[in-house]
Amino acid sequence: MKTYLQLSFIGLLAFFLIACDTDDDPYEVPTIDPNSVQVTDLEGNRFVVALFNDEGEDETPEFAGYTIEFQGSNELLITGNGKSISGTWELETPDSEVEIALNGFDEDPLEELAEDWLIKSWDGTMLKLIEDDDGQEERLHLRMDN
Repeated sequence: MKTYLQLSFIGLLAFFLIACDTDDDPYEVPTIDPNSVQVTDLEGNRFVVALFNDEGEDETPEFAGYTIEFQGSNELLITGNGKSISGTWELETPDSEVEIALNGFDEDPLEELAEDWLIKSWDGTMLKLIEDDDGQEERLHLRMDN
């Protein structure tokens, strides 16, 4: 009986160790085909920040009230909260990357958007991005707001 209880305990412990995987990432999404997002998908559309996660900390509320518009000729316009900031954007399809640059603007929280972002998914209304820097863990989800 003692051996049966020991084996049961070991089996139960193994189950819990496997079930409690600490590598789970609630924001992880699969990488997409680099050609699935086109310039025309972004150009002329306005987006809001649905998620901004910086190394596990949810900073989404800091972006409330802002809209991001991907305009023609690679121009970017961020408006809201009494501000209007211009910048540039570029879609690099071979790398599945969106590059965002803000012209001379370095105030939080918007300066956090000026990065090279890898596209993780695009469903026609939600663009999910992850920072293209191995040392950083920033995630940005932009929801269409037209």
